[in-house]
Amino acid sequence: MNGDTLDRIEKILDRVEKILEEMAARRQVERVEVDRRRAEMAARRQAHNEVMERLGAQIKASRQDGEKIRELLRIAEMRERRLFPPEGDAAT
Repeated sequence: MNGDTLDRIEKILDRVEKILEEMAARRQVERVEVDRRRAEMAARRQAHNEVMERLGAQIKASRQDGEKIRELLRIAEMRERRLFPPEGDAAT
């Protein structure tokens, strides 16, 4: 091989090395971005789960409140029937 051929080969290898370094740098930037987005998604998922837990607890409490209200209504109706029996009721 003559000197010109070796010089061309060295220039090509230098360009290839530069391209590989640029690709590695871009890959690192992309990796950082992917990691940042994963962390952001995990934080959003955690926040979503916490909201859903609170919502579930509120729904459960509302159902329990509804059950208590219905029970109080039944008690009030029984007392009303006892205190004010319908006309024609033989229980008086």
